[in-house]
Amino acid sequence: MSLTLLFGLMTLAPAVVAILLVILSRLTTFRLPSLVAFALAGLAAAAPIVGLILLSSDLTFPTPLRFAFAGNSATPFAPVFRADGLSFYGAWGIAALIVPLLLWLVWMDAGRSEGSSRRLLAELGLVIGLEVCALHLVFSDNLLWLGLVWLALVALTWYLGEQGAESSNLDYRGLIAMLLGPALTVLLLLLIAVTTKDHTFYGLAGHSAASPLQILLLAITLALAGGGYPFVAWVRRRAAFATPSGFGALLALALPVVVFVGARIWSALQATTSGLWPQIGAVTPPITGGIALAVFGSLTIAIAGLLALGRRDGRTLVALLATAQVGWGLFALGSSQPAAAIGIVVLLATSVVGIGAMTASLVAGGIVTADDEPDGAGPAPFGLASRPLNLLAWSIGAATALGVPFFGGFIARHQITAGALAGTKLGIPLLGLAWLGDALIALALIRATVLAFKADPNELAGDETEKPARSSVSELLELPGAVLAVLGIALGIFPQTFLNFGALFAVDQITPQGAANGVLRVIPFGYTTGNSQWLPGIFWLAAVVLAGAVLLLRLGTHRTVVTLETSDEEAVTGMGMEGDALEEPAVVWVDLASAFTSSWTQVAGSQLIGGIDEDDEYLEAQLDDDDGEGDDDGGPDDTLPPGDGDDSAASPDESAAPADADGVTAETPTADEPAEDTSVEKAPVSERKTAKQGARKAGQRGQSQK
Repeated sequence: MSLTLLFGLMTLAPAVVAILLVILSRLTTFRLPSLVAFALAGLAAAAPIVGLILLSSDLTFPTPLRFAFAGNSATPFAPVFRADGLSFYGAWGIAALIVPLLLWLVWMDAGRSEGSSRRLLAELGLVIGLEVCALHLVFSDNLLWLGLVWLALVALTWYLGEQGAESSNLDYRGLIAMLLGPALTVLLLLLIAVTTKDHTFYGLAGHSAASPLQILLLAITLALAGGGYPFVAWVRRRAAFATPSGFGALLALALPVVVFVGARIWSALQATTSGLWPQIGAVTPPITGGIALAVFGSLTIAIAGLLALGRRDGRTLVALLATAQVGWGLFALGSSQPAAAIGIVVLLATSVVGIGAMTASLVAGGIVTADDEPDGAGPAPFGLASRPLNLLAWSIGAATALGVPFFGGFIARHQITAGALAGTKLGIPLLGLAWLGDALIALALIRATVLAFKADPNELAGDETEKPARSSVSELLELPGAVLAVLGIALGIFPQTFLNFGALFAVDQITPQGAANGVLRVIPFGYTTGNSQWLPGIFWLAAVVLAGAVLLLRLGTHRTVVTLETSDEEAVTGMGMEGDALEEPAVVWVDLASAFTSSWTQVAGSQLIGGIDEDDEYLEAQLDDDDGEGDDDGGPDDTLPPGDGDDSAASPDESAAPADADGVTAETPTADEPAEDTSVEKAPVSERKTAKQGARKAGQRGQSQK
């Protein structure tokens, strides 16, 4: 079978199904059963997997295979493709990981709401359309064609996140911000291609036509496309507005695509056989144009970590963590070393696995929905019992994305670090800044999730209430996140298998032939580099043996619950903490309020996220501080954090009324107003979060609160 015919079956058949589903979603006189729609979408999503299996026989040699899908491949605008290790690697990630995750998110989002059959069809069609665009992007070898499908992918991602919104309330500002980065990046690459009179990536390989100034501009456009510094605000805006499926598509597909395109550009614009970007002057060691990419990458990670300190909601924390993954990709591109190229390839897999597991946990836990979202600790809503499997998937996903040792993400961090240390010395302090940013994100995630690790009140001694039964349906809801979490652990346990069967094959298409083998050697329990070795298999084997020994020692023993007596003779046990057991970030980090709201950390933040973000609390804190300085009876030291106040100033009726976890006075039902039915267990939703979601869903997007 020819490559043209095979690629056509991989992409045209799903494209036809996608268009059909979108058309059916617009018909009011015809209703396609949901089961049939999912079966049709599943078949369309499986077609690329079958095609990739057949294509594997054509990739036995490292030489890329180029073919034109239609028309003359010599024309500037022609769908010309290259089948090589990197495109094959990216296509498998899209077809086997990202698209199944998005289909599950569609089922969780649109499929579980009443009267949502039309929305279900539309979202299924958009997901299949995203798969087609992503496959064209990873195989594309023509700049104009790549630019077209990249813009289409971004537009479909935005539209998927806008499903259910009224046409007058669409987030056009977010769409413009998403499209600017890809458009400017492709335009810049076209200017470089015109210089060499070649419109394809393949023809640019080995040319040093790009100047240091063009590499600087390229760093800016890639940062804009990936939501890197100083353009972090648009990712936070889209994360706040998007539906669950659009949220997953943004973080697991649209952002990693930027790292993939950066890797393609790197392989095309290598100035020398050593893999360096164009050099600035003639100094030793060389200062290359890639230092701009390293600067933007490290600042992206550091700013994402700083902003994460001030947040506790899952949407924003995962969005900032996904932005940090783009930052690590930009930093690796800037180091311009073969080891960093290995880190980029591994980062593409671990970022999708880690962010995907966290996103699935948030949706399965009910934290990220298309309706009112409850406050919670990580994936666990306040007021409901924690679900251990879902919480474990969230934790492993976070560890994978953060690069915690012995998890898959550490391999990428290790290789990028090794590349930075082997390159220009200017990259070393930037590397420290990047690791500091990861540490801040880890601190924010731990603080946001710690309340979920509490003892279940139903497990206390002497409690005769029955523990709520776990249904098979609830366990199935947690399965996608658990599967991705297992993949994150597997990547950490068996890096040698992953590197041999996928990663190194893709790296050979980025770096000069054999460069990766010169800096890394795969061994049975891990790998070795020029000055270090990593053997996670031995650690995990020892951990399994130790866990087995501890389990054998504890067999037959009985657990005893220890209670403490208070002065009121009330037993104090591990009943767990309520939502207000931990201070809000606005209170803890009030001294950093100016950094969270500064126009330097979030360029255009007031225009993009003003009025829809909890950062307004920090603005209120600053205003309170300013008012205190001008008060004769108080000064700067009298400024109170948000949420605190003088209890003595409250009226007797207000002080006697109970307050909820957010400090909002609860109203006591009267005889004319019946009490709310609490027979169904439901996570509480704070008035602050309800107001924010109401603004998002009622069309008050982009309007700053006065």
